[in-house]
Amino acid sequence: SGYALREIIQSVKSVAHLMAELSASNEEQKRGVSQINTAIAELDTMTQQNAALVEETASASEEMANLARELMTMMEKFKIRDEVWNEARRVSEEQARRNAAGGATHATDKKDDGNGRKKIPASAGLKAKNRDIKETLAKEGFEEF
Repeated sequence: SGYALREIIQSVKSVAHLMAELSASNEEQKRGVSQINTAIAELDTMTQQNAALVEETASASEEMANLARELMTMMEKFKIRDEVWNEARRVSEEQARRNAAGGATHATDKKDDGNGRKKIPASAGLKAKNRDIKETLAKEGFEEF
């Protein structure tokens, strides 16, 4: 009877040890699930912020497109050379296509022409055209203010 009692006590200790291990394991799982929930909540917050930024960007882009159209309408009231007008319209349409395509860069944005030769910036030609326009406007009696 003493031997059986010792076996029962040993079994109870073994069961208690297993229960303690299960409890510790359960606590680790609980912490892991809590960390996963926190990470998912942070991802949800970031996704909502990104969606808001995309919406703001789209709205600003649409507003800029509307302003560009208004500006082009205003420019139609001025008498300018056809080549300047056509160039301005081409650049505007090209920019609108790039914006619609997600702001992809254009081949003319490269630093060289693909043959190792340095490209002349497009702004150099535009500056000369702007000078010509200013001279023409001055000759026709327009003043800059």
